[in-house]
Amino acid sequence: SRLGRELCYYYLYMRLFFCFLIISIFLVGSPAFALTSDDPYRSQQWYLDAIGAPAAWDWSTGYRAVVNAVLDTGVDLDHPDLIGNIWTNPGEAVGDGRDNDGNGFVDDIHGWDFIEDDSSPIPDSDSAFDEEAVAHGTAIAGTIGAAGNNAVGITGLNWSVRIMPLRILDNLGEGDSKTAIRAVDYAVANGADIINLSFTGFQSEDEFKDSLRRAYDAGVLVVAAVGNQSGGGLNINEKPIYPACYGEQDEDDWIIGLTATTQTDEKTSFSNYGSDCSDIAAPGTEIFSTYYNDVNWSEYAVALYANGWSGT
Repeated sequence: SRLGRELCYYYLYMRLFFCFLIISIFLVGSPAFALTSDDPYRSQQWYLDAIGAPAAWDWSTGYRAVVNAVLDTGVDLDHPDLIGNIWTNPGEAVGDGRDNDGNGFVDDIHGWDFIEDDSSPIPDSDSAFDEEAVAHGTAIAGTIGAAGNNAVGITGLNWSVRIMPLRILDNLGEGDSKTAIRAVDYAVANGADIINLSFTGFQSEDEFKDSLRRAYDAGVLVVAAVGNQSGGGLNINEKPIYPACYGEQDEDDWIIGLTATTQTDEKTSFSNYGSDCSDIAAPGTEIFSTYYNDVNWSEYAVALYANGWSGT
């Protein structure tokens, strides 16, 4: 009967209501637990706690679909904490000497070395070097995306991500804008979602600026350091630094500029500053990260990790 059907609906609704009520009470009343990793050096990564990473990991520990291009001195491709998160070009066949995907780069399986113009984006053991410069790209890559919760070494901010190594700086940490432009265009053309620029200069060059604008217009997030200077840092409102200050005079602020903070959330003594180009501050002292390792290069044959990295 109609009355019977209405009673059935009523009891059904009431049961659903009490189910939702119980679930709501459970969710609200349950304590929250921030996700932790089992990486042995995790306790030395103070900066992850400073930015609230464990709470963020409750929502996401990263995505394999995200490609983060690291334009730097090269990356240790077979580092045990990075190898699983190194980008692989899906359009290339390994070692066949052909440009399978037609992008203009032969055998670019894991990125490109724009200094040596070859498919091995790692530091060159046959040339003069600065110890920190050689290891710099690997340290940046580890901070971004060392594999997390794998019982090895450290954890990156992203446990899972794809690092695209693009070598644009030599073993002394030096490079030029033409090399950087090629790398930016490569990153965009080959699917990068984020471009990390940990270098600075005072000369503004339209061609380099245009390449970064093309990246922004293609939907790529561009992040740049605002640079380091002893003695308190420079006010880059008065003396702009690039690439962090590109785009600041445009309608859109299309580059995220980073300053560095201490363990007490104050600006470091070396970080440049200035509201025009500095968009966000992040820990930049005593950073524990991955270190370049090469058993055939005596200076880099032992360590896989190092502490004490500082910078923006």
